Amino acid sequence: MTTANTEANDTDATVTNDASTQATAITHATTDTTTTVSEAKAWLTTSDNPYNPFTQWDDWYNYDVSSGYNTCSYLARIVHGSNELSDADEEEAETSAINEIVDLNITGNYVKIYNTQ
Repeated sequence: MTTANTEANDTDATVTNDASTQATAITHATTDTTTTVSEAKAWLTTSDNPYNPFTQWDDWYNYDVSSGYNTCSYLARIVHGSNELSDADEEEAETSAINEIVDLNITGNYVKIYNTQ
């Protein structure tokens, strides 16, 4: 079971291409595969979101979108990625984008959390 260094319940969540197009772009899901958010090492969230994106993906995503943050879309716009990058290079691009968003922190509430498996 994965956990994050934020308060949350231990409920597994899975992202599929059909469930959330925004999230699949960020978590490397391909047309025929399913990728769990819990595979990510770090994730971008907002300080007011009570859900753990590693273990409560659906609740986290619904809260994020209903609050108007659209964090996955924001992150996708900042990531300088490509389908031609290796998984390691894509992960590095995502990490750099997360760090950039947290460093600029235009809204003042973005935080980077870590998956502590």
